Amino acid sequence: MMGNRFLVLGLAVMMVGTAGCSALVIGAAAGAAGTYIWTQGNLELEVNYSVDDLYVAAREALDQLNILIERDRHDRFGANISGRTDRGRKVLIRIDGRTERSAFIRVRVGILGDREESQMVMNAILRDV
Repeated sequence: MMGNRFLVLGLAVMMVGTAGCSALVIGAAAGAAGTYIWTQGNLELEVNYSVDDLYVAAREALDQLNILIERDRHDRFGANISGRTDRGRKVLIRIDGRTERSAFIRVRVGILGDREESQMVMNAILRDV
């Protein structure tokens, strides 16, 4: 178990050092194929859920968090949802299908990205899948 932590930490350090952009590994997620990545104001994660399942969960999560949906485009290959919090902060969710049963999800709250609020939205989505 301790060896796995060092491996993940080592990979994260190498990724940050070689990526050319600021990336931060936040932690593992249930149902995820990898770990949360915080990069350029976005919280990103590859998950083992279909685009449709993630889309429905995202809509439910935004409703539960009282985020007003302003734009919603989706099909079986992906989705883009944007909305506003009750404080007027922009929320962007992008889902890109990888396979029929896996997808990449990106969450951004605020213009520059707020890691804590993005994590709250991501957790709400993953709870509803």
